[in-house]
Order: sequence, then structure tokens, then C-alpha cells
Amino acid sequence: DSYFSAESTLLALYIFFLMIRRPPRSTLFPYTTLFRSFIILGLYLNLIYFSLRDIKEKYKEAIKKMEKRGI
Repeated sequence: DSYFSAESTLLALYIFFLMIRRPPRSTLFPYTTLFRSFIILGLYLNLIYFSLRDIKEKYKEAIKKMEKRGI
């Protein structure tokens, strides 16, 4: 009565899972290493950017205080 037989459904599921399986780790290794290095580089650049921004803000505050005091 069903439109699809159990065998054809199982065959379709088997083919589907064969198509979506992950490739071996050795295939992904260069890409994961490259991706990880870009993430680390981005984190370092953010750290440098925010550190420089904080230093600039503190420098501006110090200059304003000195100007108020007349130094």
C-alpha cells in the first residue's frame, strides 16, 4: 500500500548518508590548520587594535587633564 517499498527507502537512506559523510581527517588537515591560523591572526589583530585604542583614549584623557591644569 505504501508508495515506496522498504528496500527502496533503505537504499535511498544509505546513499544519502554515503553522500554526507565527512572526508578523512587527512583531507581536512590543511584547511583546518589554515582556518585556525586565520582565527589566531584575527584574535591578535583585535587585541592590538583594542590595546592601541585604549592607549589612545588614555593619552587623550591625560592631555585634557594637563590642559586643564595648565601644564
